[in-house]
Amino acid sequence: KKSREQQTFKHKFTTRQQTTSAKHRQQMKNETSELNIISYNIHSCVGTDGQYSISRICNFLSSSSQSNTTPSILCLQEIESNTKHQQTRLWSASHCHNQPNEVASALQLPFVHFAPAITSVVNSTRVREKHNAEEARYGAFGIAILSKYPIVQVKELKYKRYGTKTLRNAIACLISLPGKETVWIANTHLGCHWGGEQYQQSLELVSFLQSLEETAASTEGIILCGDFNSLSLFRSVQTIQSSFEGGIVDTWCEKGIDMGGKNGSICRVKGCTFPVSCPLMRLDYIFWRKNKNGRDGEDGLVLKCVFVLAGGEEKGEQLKYASDHLPLCAIFTIMS
Repeated sequence: KKSREQQTFKHKFTTRQQTTSAKHRQQMKNETSELNIISYNIHSCVGTDGQYSISRICNFLSSSSQSNTTPSILCLQEIESNTKHQQTRLWSASHCHNQPNEVASALQLPFVHFAPAITSVVNSTRVREKHNAEEARYGAFGIAILSKYPIVQVKELKYKRYGTKTLRNAIACLISLPGKETVWIANTHLGCHWGGEQYQQSLELVSFLQSLEETAASTEGIILCGDFNSLSLFRSVQTIQSSFEGGIVDTWCEKGIDMGGKNGSICRVKGCTFPVSCPLMRLDYIFWRKNKNGRDGEDGLVLKCVFVLAGGEEKGEQLKYASDHLPLCAIFTIMS
């Protein structure tokens, strides 16, 4: 017989609001026509100073020196949900928090889908992790999509294990935008061991995205976010970019701008998100597979700009160390 804790430990699609009232639909129509999408590896809410803080992550996203960057949709990697006070990953802290729901509440993003890649617990000596075992059932680690707008459909992908490497995954949420538009938002976190692992996962990811295109013809396309742990010249990124007829847009290359601020790190390279203290590697991406009908410029989504949230003022400079990555933001205009 399962314990109450086991019965309640079900990490699955949850929303705090399953239906949208007529009043809420009208409110969406009257709101801003900009769609701000942020991809952010939050490192289990543990900063480069070793301090655990969910609020610091949220404050950085809502108090950045860049204007108008409060997310409409937030794609998070390395996020945890613990139903028991424990340490889930070696770099993490001991806690009993549902991080997806807490971040969503702080940023007023009522629609949430959390997809664990693994369950995990750090052993008593704090030198090893146990994955997907009975004793690990209280801690889940994975990726999440948080949205201001309703999630109407969800699909998930669990990558095949590569040797003995940690399992990884991808998720896609069909999101209802203001008006009649919908868009697929996909989120993933590829393996951190460069080479064959990432290439295998990129092939699986392409097949997953192509399956979404069966319904994408009636949407604004697919926006793919994530920590790819890959430089743009790696086979994994090249595979994603070359596998779609008509192409898939690397939004940074299309509309990337430098928004680092006056006091940004002097060693920061444009578009790079890692490591946070001296960003020299571009590991985080937002890709856009446009609607095949090609309505760009008339109605639907139009890409406005893409930039890295990098602090740039005294408060921002302090808050940016909330994780070992910097967030990447893409702003779209909703034309209708």
